[in-house]
Formats: sequence, C-alpha cells, structure tokens
Amino acid sequence: MELNQAINQLVNALANSTEFNNLRKATQDVKKNTQTKNAFDQFQQKQELLYSNKLSQGDMDKLMNELNNDYERLIQNPQLKNYFSASEAFNNLLNTVMNAVNETLSKNLN
Repeated sequence: MELNQAINQLVNALANSTEFNNLRKATQDVKKNTQTKNAFDQFQQKQELLYSNKLSQGDMDKLMNELNNDYERLIQNPQLKNYFSASEAFNNLLNTVMNAVNETLSKNLN
C-alpha cells in the first residue's frame, strides 16, 4: 500500500470517528447561537494572544488567569461545555494515533 493511500485511509477513519462527528456537531451547535459564538471567539482570541509570545511574563500570567476564569464561566453554557468535551475527546484520539505511530517507528529504529 502506498503511503498516500494509508494516509487517506487514516484521515477518512478519523473523519468518520465518533469523536470527530461529536466535535463537528458541537461546533455547529456553538455557531448557531451568536452570543455563544462571540463568547467562544473572544476566548480563542485570548488563547492566540497568549501563544503568540508577544506578551511580557507578567501580562502572560494575567491573561492566563483571565482565560482560566473565562473557561470556568464558559463551561456553564451547555453548548460550550459539550464543545470542550468533544474537542478533548478528539484530541485524545489524535494523541493515541500519534503515540502509536511514534511507538511503532521507535521500535523499528533499533
């Protein structure tokens, strides 16, 4: 089997997984409510700013506290709580795949 075929099969399997379908539905649910979507977008913008490395350590600490408070507030919204849960489940699935790839390749290096 060619590498590209194997990659396509893996991508298709991920796209058809329960975890991805739950994430897709949760994303659609968040987008249906303008207020929820706006709150989530603001949260993501703060995350991007935090990861941009454009802040001093003090500003990063302040923003991190703000993000933690925002997260606690956002998960009170059932749609966002569901989104965060679905996102975590899909990320766990991706980590499982990456760990399996890493483990198999590491064994073959020896």
